[in-house]
Amino acid sequence: FGSAYRLADRLRQSLHDDGPRPSCILLDFTAVSGLDFSAINALGRFMHAAYAAGTRVVLSAASTQLKNELGRGLPPLVSDNLVWESDADRGLERCEDIVIAAQRSDPGRRGSLLERVTDDMERQLDRQILFENLVHDLRDWLEPREYEVGEALVTIGEPQHGLQLLMTGRASAYDSGGSRLHQYGPGNVVEPQAAFGVHAATLATVADEPCRTMVLTPAATVWLEEHEGQLILRLYRYLLTAAARAVPS
Repeated sequence: FGSAYRLADRLRQSLHDDGPRPSCILLDFTAVSGLDFSAINALGRFMHAAYAAGTRVVLSAASTQLKNELGRGLPPLVSDNLVWESDADRGLERCEDIVIAAQRSDPGRRGSLLERVTDDMERQLDRQILFENLVHDLRDWLEPREYEVGEALVTIGEPQHGLQLLMTGRASAYDSGGSRLHQYGPGNVVEPQAAFGVHAATLATVADEPCRTMVLTPAATVWLEEHEGQLILRLYRYLLTAAARAVPS
């Protein structure tokens, strides 16, 4: 009870700190083994405060007990302010959606957000132009593939016969335990090692949206190395920079 009360108190204080109120707060219950009535009651009071402040609350990996207790104890409007997700990764994704929606609805906050992300947007645009030019120059050696939502681009342990350049759509990579590690978007490379020979995938990649990729096979890579040295060097530089960006800081 003591730890839950202190947490709820700090969360309530965060709603009244100087500066803009948070658009959402994420509570992850992955490491929580149980909650008694007093802890649920303390969290319920925070849910009331969040609703009054206009802050959405996202709860991830919450137990059925917590869902049921809060559902019974909270008024409908406060209960509707809660968002339930299966894990922290999905919870963070939902928080991103809430923050973006809040920025769009508030011109002042939208301008502030754009100022902070302008440099990132410019770098992303430069990278996308580089990617599109590279794909255009490689077009004679690339093979198109199409995937529907939920279809596997890559299956763990399955031999891969070429790297895949993601042209459109988004796809998520999962480890053997089913945890989502990251999401690919246009300009990303799926299984880059497969450009150099048959490669057994160590991650599963599943389409979140309809996806279109272009595949470069090992045979095409060998031909490019022998006949198009400058072009293959451009590809290798792109793969290296993409790998560097993927390394956690």
